[in-house]
Parts: sequence; structure tokens; C-alpha cells
Amino acid sequence: MKKSTWLLLGIFALSLCFRLFFSFQTSELSYSDSYYVLRQVESIMESGRPLFNDPLSYGGRKSIFVPFYYYFLAAFSFLMKTSIVLKILPAILSSTLVFATYLLSKELTKSQDAAIFSSFLSAFVPVILEVTVNSATEFSFLLPGTLFLMYFVIRISSKPEDLKHLVGFMLLFLALSLSSSYTVIFIIGILFYLVVSKLEGLLINRAELELALFSTFLFFWIQLLFYKRALFFHGPAIIWQNVPSEVLRTYFQNFNVLEAVYKIGILPFLFGVYAIYHNFHTKRKNVFLLIGFTFSAGILLWLRLIELRAGLLFLGCFLVVIFSTFFKNFFIYVAKTKLSRFKTHLIWLFILLFFFSSVVPSAIYAMNAVRTAPDRDVVLALEWIKQNTHPDSVILSSSGAGHIVTAIAKRKNTMDSNFILIDDVNKRFSDIRDIYTTPYKTTAITLLNAYSVDYILFSSYEKTAFGAERISYVDDECFRVVYDSHVKVYQSLCEMSQ
Repeated sequence: MKKSTWLLLGIFALSLCFRLFFSFQTSELSYSDSYYVLRQVESIMESGRPLFNDPLSYGGRKSIFVPFYYYFLAAFSFLMKTSIVLKILPAILSSTLVFATYLLSKELTKSQDAAIFSSFLSAFVPVILEVTVNSATEFSFLLPGTLFLMYFVIRISSKPEDLKHLVGFMLLFLALSLSSSYTVIFIIGILFYLVVSKLEGLLINRAELELALFSTFLFFWIQLLFYKRALFFHGPAIIWQNVPSEVLRTYFQNFNVLEAVYKIGILPFLFGVYAIYHNFHTKRKNVFLLIGFTFSAGILLWLRLIELRAGLLFLGCFLVVIFSTFFKNFFIYVAKTKLSRFKTHLIWLFILLFFFSSVVPSAIYAMNAVRTAPDRDVVLALEWIKQNTHPDSVILSSSGAGHIVTAIAKRKNTMDSNFILIDDVNKRFSDIRDIYTTPYKTTAITLLNAYSVDYILFSSYEKTAFGAERISYVDDECFRVVYDSHVKVYQSLCEMSQ
């Protein structure tokens, strides 16, 4: 094999080992949404179907989602333990971002060095590590998948008769559309690229136009097929997935550009933005494609039409690829100056800057991601609930702990982060907050009765979510402490007379 192939495989192995090192610091998964994925996979393994009818979420409800990613994980769960699959397989998928970045960068620059360096950058984008380390969410599949789609578009555009890349594009696009609604970023990106290309007088060939139209109609047909009921139920608000107003405000609270620079990395952000400015005047179609995708993600983020976390993830991916054009042009310029004899030193300078501005923050964010996993106290409390309460019991918790309650305790929750099709979601969120923070016992009991709550979970999740160090109204008359440790579980005993 070529030296570049060995380097690329080495970067992939480094990325994978880095992720697995942090993932196996805990036996649990990070983020509540990972436990939602766990339940979907377990349901597919038991019945062959995901949880479209969920008996535990919100006390029992119908759920709407696109299921391919869950089936994909479930297929491997028949070969090994599900808990291991949900740590290893997403880490492998995330690490393929290295290959996607390399292929795309190589198409843009025709430079081996620029492509290799950009692939190295892609392995250590802090915000990507923060979201995907020890996490089973679909972003591990979605991010590299989007870059592979962009690579296929470029290849098909240059060689329309190449059926191999066309088939690859169609299969991957179908899989992504059936895995996440965030695939809409690809649709908006390619349409934005076509519009800008037309305005700049660039030739749009038939293959590009057909791909864009095919992708757009297929994506929206799939979304309508699965989310038709939600669209009628929520109307245009479905864009924000019915997220409670209080939660929605926190997505962009205290956000600033410096935070974005730190989370994406200084090298890809600053030099990527400069490369966009520099390349915008060159009118190179392949570069325009990347610029179109970057602008689409940035505009959606600016308009707050997507979650901050998702916007930064996609921006990080696109800017890393665009950085490759800066890297190539920079060293072409250096070769024409007296600095050419210091080329090796300059490369090492880039590596040094990359280490301190991306690798170190990536390690910090990866460790923080691991810390979001349920600690031993929470797990023991939920296992106690599973073993010592009636199967139909309703457990009160914060929405952030809802999926963890249903996955570990196997009991009904009052709220979780799947807000679609939930009526009066703002009232429910406010009521749960009031139960944890009100000083009045009568108010709490009225609300507990309204949601048929049997047990109250009071853990680090609730303390963080509601800023409460204790539940002030608890007494021996109406509340029994059934589990008393760092995490407390209270049984609700009283009912308000009509």
C-alpha cells in the first residue's frame, strides 16, 4: 500500500482508539438520548419493531421517528452484547469521518498533503468529540455520511456515466433520510450551491440538477410519510420539534463566536473562514459546493432553525474540508518565497498549533461527555426502582433523565426529550419544575396526582435542571423515603380531595 494509505489508516486507528479510551471509562452511555437509542434497539431485537407505540414514555404514547439507524445497530447487536455495540459501532462510524474528509479534500485540492492534514484535523474537532464520544446518537452516522454524499456529488458531476458512485449516493442518501431529519442540511446545501452557481454564471450540468431534484423529492416524501401526523398536529412549529420554550431558550443562551471558535478549533475555523473568502472569487465549482453547504449550516444556525449543537457539528465538518484549500495555497505561496527551506518547520508549527487548539480541547470535551453518563448512584437507584416497584409505576424526573428512567428502571416516566406529539408540552414542563421547586405541599400533591406520579426521583439531574438542593415540602405524612443515598426516591402517598 501507498504511504498515504498507511497514514490514513493510522489516523483512523488513532481516532478510534481515542474515542474508545474515553468511552470505556464508564460502563454507561453518555446523554439521555443514547438511552432512547438503547430502548429502540432492544425493542427491535425482541419484537422486530422499534417503539412506535411506547408504553413507558410520558406514561404511554405514540412516537414518530425514522428507524433505519436503529435497525442498523440492532443488526450488530445480534452478534454481541448491545451495550458493547452502542459504544464501539458509533465510535467506528464517527472515525470514518477521517476517510470522508480525505476523499473530499483530495477532490478539492488534488493535494495529498492537504488531504492528509485535513483528515487529521477531522479526527479532533472538539464539538464532534463532545457529542459523539460514548454516545449512541445518529450524529455518528450522519456527519461522515453527509461528507460522503458530497464526495459522490462531485464524482457524479465530473463523470455522470459512473454508476458506482451514483448507486453509492442513492443508497447512502436513502439510509440517511431514514435515519435523521437533519439530512435536510444536505438538501438545503445542494440547493444553495445551485442557486449561487447560477448567480455566478457557472455551468450547472444535468447530473447535478437531477441529483438535487431527486434528493429533494425523496427526502421530503420520506419525511411526509413518517411525520405527516406531527406536521398536522404542530404545524410549522414542527421545525423546532415541539421543544418547550424554556428548553429552547437555553440552546443559544450565553453563546458567542469565541465559543464557536474553541469548539470547532482555531485552525479550521479561522483559516477555513479565510479560505471561503479567498475561494469565493475563484469560481471553482467544487469549492462552491463546500461553501454552499457551509453557508446553509451557518444561516440555519443564525436563524435558530436548528439546535446550536447540530449547527456547530456540521460547520466543524465543512470548515475542516475547506481548510484543505488554505493549506494547499499557503504552501504554494511559501514555495515561491525564501521561506520554502523552512517548509518542514512550518508543517510542524501547524501540528503544534493543532495539538494545543484542537487535540487538548477534544480530550477535555470527551472527558466532559463521559461525565454526563449516569453515575453509579443514579444507576443503583433506578435498579432499585426496577426491582422494588410495581411495573405500572410512574416515576417523576427531569426531562433530561426521562429516557434513562425508562431504559434502566423499565418504568413509566412523566417526561423525556422526545417532545413531538405531546400536547401542552410547556405546561407539563412547568408543572414538573414546580413539583421540584415549590415550597407548598398542596401544590405539589395536586400536580403529582394530575400526572399519576407514584415515585419522585431526586438526583443530580434534577438538581442541575431545576437548581434545587432539596425538596422542601417533603414530610412523613405524604412522602415516604424509600431509597436514601446520594440519590433519593420518594413515594407519593397522598391525594387531594375533590
